[in-house]
Amino acid sequence: MRHWLLIHSLLIAWRCCHAAVLFSGPGQVTIDEERPLGSPVASFSVKDSAGLPVTLSLDQVDDYSYFELLQSGELRTAARLDRELRTVYRCRLLATSSNGDSKRQNVQVNLRDINDNAPVFAARQATVVVLEDASIGTIVYRANATDADLVRLTATAEILFSCTV
Repeated sequence: MRHWLLIHSLLIAWRCCHAAVLFSGPGQVTIDEERPLGSPVASFSVKDSAGLPVTLSLDQVDDYSYFELLQSGELRTAARLDRELRTVYRCRLLATSSNGDSKRQNVQVNLRDINDNAPVFAARQATVVVLEDASIGTIVYRANATDADLVRLTATAEILFSCTV
């Protein structure tokens, strides 16, 4: 009985000293740009293998100030995320057990573009004179416009124009 108590006590001591903090959640997510502040980004679950309390926080590295991490494990936006300025944000989550053990998890947040910018024409206004005897198909004006949403898309992205008279 004495040996069993000693072994049992040693096992409990070993388990408490060698507890592991376990993270579960995505290492990479993709969300729409321009989400309202406080919008959910991803959810994480964390536990200590010995059942000890765990505190969650964001390591003060990378882009941590753009996010907030709730104790429930929900990662939320804490700032405006604009894909026209940046396409990727990174943060690192930190889980710390009450015995001092900790675990970090890196998270990459990719932004999906939304059509939040209007095209900008090179000329704000144009007056065109078309000769009465101009042939069908004659180019009478070339309009140029840019769209910040299209800058980082593909080479085949295009702006469609229509003309009303």
